[in-house]
Amino acid sequence: MTVPCTYELPGQINTKELQSILCIMQERGGSDLFISGGMPIVMQVHSRNEWITKKKLGYSEVYDLVTEIYGENAKSLLGSATEIDYLYEFKKEVSSTTEFSKKKRFRFRLNIVSCERGGQTTVTMTFRTIPTIIPSVVELKVEQDIIDLCKGIDQGLIIIVGATGNGKSTLLASLLRDQLEDPSEDRVLVTIESPIEFVFDQVETNGSIFTQLEVGKNVLSFQRGLRNALRMAPTTILIGESRDYETMKTTVEASVTGHVVFSTIHANTAADSIQRMVEVYPEELQKQAKLSIVRALNLVVAQRLIKTVDGKKIAIREFLIFNKEIRDHLANANDISFAATEMMNKFGKPMMVDVERYYAEGIISQSTYERQKKNYEEGE
Repeated sequence: MTVPCTYELPGQINTKELQSILCIMQERGGSDLFISGGMPIVMQVHSRNEWITKKKLGYSEVYDLVTEIYGENAKSLLGSATEIDYLYEFKKEVSSTTEFSKKKRFRFRLNIVSCERGGQTTVTMTFRTIPTIIPSVVELKVEQDIIDLCKGIDQGLIIIVGATGNGKSTLLASLLRDQLEDPSEDRVLVTIESPIEFVFDQVETNGSIFTQLEVGKNVLSFQRGLRNALRMAPTTILIGESRDYETMKTTVEASVTGHVVFSTIHANTAADSIQRMVEVYPEELQKQAKLSIVRALNLVVAQRLIKTVDGKKIAIREFLIFNKEIRDHLANANDISFAATEMMNKFGKPMMVDVERYYAEGIISQSTYERQKKNYEEGE
């Protein structure tokens, strides 16, 4: 359902007007802002689309905004079918007195891609809100078993799974914040991300330290960043996403040589994620890769955000903490996804546990319950 919410642009969209709109979005609790040639500006608040402008933006003015934000090389990148993934950040005064001026930091993950609309080539810009303050594990209602496991190991691989926009990065940052704030921990955290999303500047580290590296800015690639991180005496490493063979190979190697490695993967379920990790490897290496990955894994968490009856969103999670029986079973399985599902049902917490609970408590509607039942229970 589209809800009109008018913002009068005095002229063409520019960075000044954009920042005003992004501030409005954050005030309203919005998650995403969409800007594209031939369309009005739209923001998403609790999964509902709200029109910001009545007028549709011109094709050229959106290109001008992209150039203003990213630079002159944006057009050549987009023209060669190369998407742009970028961190957009600014500070804006939110309150002031005669003596003091207070500025708030606003951060957004920006994706820019060339697209077709109305018979013309244009671009779509998607701004996703990144909270300045990392939520705590208490605020996110993270299960105690997950918290204890993440703080109780000195090496191994922890994977957070989910589709885009389902809070993987938020959950991961929350778990790392919990480690850094623990006075009994002396963590040396190194993150390698593209771009850096959550920053830990405002976390009370209590003796732990952190270094954040951005691919393309501080290091040339995930692989180079990870190899360099291993020289920084880390106890904990975050790889923003294990997306290719070289990164996955180095991630797994680091996790079995005295480091705790956190990473994310795009997959629908925890069981699917293990197969996805194996398939990143060349076919001739997949058999050995499966053994290495299973040996390295300590925890897989899958998360999805679903609608509540009051129009907001809530996280449902499934997770599997690995033990010897699970590792042996997966290592010997021909169908690793099926075997992982078996182990989830026997040792883990399947997704439907949260779905059933939230439905019984009246937090989600019957239609949402039925949809998730099709996604998870009937798909087993």
